[in-house]
Formats: sequence, C-alpha cells, structure tokens
Amino acid sequence: MRQSTVRARAFGAALAATATLAQADPAYRLVDLGAGYTAYQVDQQGLVAGSENNVQPVVHKGQQWHDILYDDSNGAYAIGVDGWGDTVADYTDTDTSHYVMIAYPNGDSSTVAAPFPTNVNYATGISPGGTVIGFAYDHAVPKCYVWNGGNPKLIKTPGDNCVANGINAKDQVTGGTNTVAGGHAQAFVWNKGVLHLLGAFGGTDAWGVGITAQGHVAVKVQTAASTLAGLYADGAFVDLGMPAGGLGAWPTSINRHDQVVGSWYDLDADGHAVYRTFLWSDGRMLDLPSLVDLPAGWSLTDPNNGGGPQSINDKGVIVGNGMLDGVYHGYMLVPTRR
Repeated sequence: MRQSTVRARAFGAALAATATLAQADPAYRLVDLGAGYTAYQVDQQGLVAGSENNVQPVVHKGQQWHDILYDDSNGAYAIGVDGWGDTVADYTDTDTSHYVMIAYPNGDSSTVAAPFPTNVNYATGISPGGTVIGFAYDHAVPKCYVWNGGNPKLIKTPGDNCVANGINAKDQVTGGTNTVAGGHAQAFVWNKGVLHLLGAFGGTDAWGVGITAQGHVAVKVQTAASTLAGLYADGAFVDLGMPAGGLGAWPTSINRHDQVVGSWYDLDADGHAVYRTFLWSDGRMLDLPSLVDLPAGWSLTDPNNGGGPQSINDKGVIVGNGMLDGVYHGYMLVPTRR
C-alpha cells in the first residue's frame, strides 16, 4: 500500500510538472457531422463510426457519411472502425427481442456469434488490427469476449459479471468484473489470456473504459457519494479531479498521450443534473467547451441526458454527440494548436 501511494504521488508530481511546462491549452475547431447523426469512435486515420437516426450504421470519411450494410432492424449503429476501415456494429431485430453483433469486413456483413447461446450480444469496441470486443448475456449474466474471425474467445473472470470496454493495438482489453457472484466490480486488464485485477481504487466499484498501447487505463470509479474519473499507469492511480462545481465525472476515452475525455455534471437551480464535458490533458482537468470556439446554438452534450465526447484518437481528434438549436448532432473537434 505504501509503495503504491508513493508511486501515485510521484506520478502525480510528474504530471504537475508537465502542466507547468505546457505552453498553452489545446484549442479545437468544431466540425458539424450533421443532424440526426451520432458518432461513437474515431480511428487514427480520422474515420468515424456512428449511426444515422439510430437505425442505419454509417462510417464518416471523405467529409461525408457512408451507409454500410445491415439487416432489417429496429435500431442499428456502428460502434467502431479499425485501421483498414472494417467496421463492427450492433443491431436490434424489429421485435426488439434479439440484439446481435455484426461485422463488416471488406463491406460484407457477417454475424458474430457469442461463445454460448444467447439473444443479447453487443459489440463495445474494435482494435486497430480488427479484433472485436463485446459482451453477451448468458442466462441474464453478462460475460465478455474477444473475436478476430473464427470462434470467439471468452475472457474468463472469477465472478459472474464481466463487461469489456476498451482494446488497444496489442489486443489488451480493459473493463470491469466482479470476483464473486453478485459482488462489486473491479477494473481489469486482460493480456494474452491472463486477467489482471486492478482493484476499485477506494470506491465501491471500478471499470476500465479505455486502454492505450502503453497499457495505461482510463478508469471510472463509483464511490458511495459520487463518480470520479481516474488514470491507472505503471502501477499508480491518479484521480483526474473535477471542474469547479462538479459533482461527478466519468471518462469515455483515452489516447496515447494520456489525454482523457469524458463528462461531468453539476446541478441547476432546481436541483436537476446538468451534463457537461471535459478534457484532461497535461495533468489538468479542463472544461471542454472553453477550448472550442463554439458557433451560436451549439452544446457539446445534451444537457439533460448526457451525450458528450465519445472518443479521442492519438492526434487529439475528438468525436461526440451534442445539440445544435435543440436538435441532436454528431461533431468532430479537430486540434488547431497544442
């Protein structure tokens, strides 16, 4: 415990030094991805996986959205795109009783079956090399697995609950799992078939939400009073803090520079939660809209129901979902300086 604390303090001090040396806050130019579109992931080449009106999986490239194949469904969306432009998506049958993961290698669709019989099967991410992560319900119990063609491989965990949230270029996976049936969740890293439990970092539950090629993990921690965003790197955990007035924060994505994006909330005058967005960069928690020259009528989130930034790539490009004059829009934030 003492060694971990010392390492965490040392890591935090290094980040503080980095912040002192930083020349200027990052700044971003907003690109409107269109009304009715949602953006879920941006790859290193700038391809964006998303959905049109939550029924048509799409990929954004060449400054426009392109439809990809899908089966007749009640809802469908692309959740991720790899380095070759191959996509993975989820869809719901028209009777809303069957949830299935599908992949689109080379433009052709194929159903990705879970490693056990189920009618609830979700993709949650894809690596640059095309390895898909997902979770499926086995008799109402969520279990996670990886797939790269052929038979999927179950990620074995000691408890009865597993959700995979992030995968890196080395096919290392992060997520959350319990250690006993019905127990609290711990963040984990799964590497070459070996599960490494990271713990709950002083909270009641914790989940890894994204992992870099260096093995650094963005972590969501649930405490008795709130939710916080954290970074686990080289054996040390750092609480990313909260913007002034914030009551809870959670990360959604991390890049190789340990930049983390996510959402936070405070309360309005009537006591209702109002959702906002953040960028953690160079050791500082920053209110994301303050870094963007937002056109009139724009919000980087739905203030009442979330949304916000979903993904950040290694070039610092951010995609997410917000509102323009009360209408849902996807957006891309392109760095203009560092």
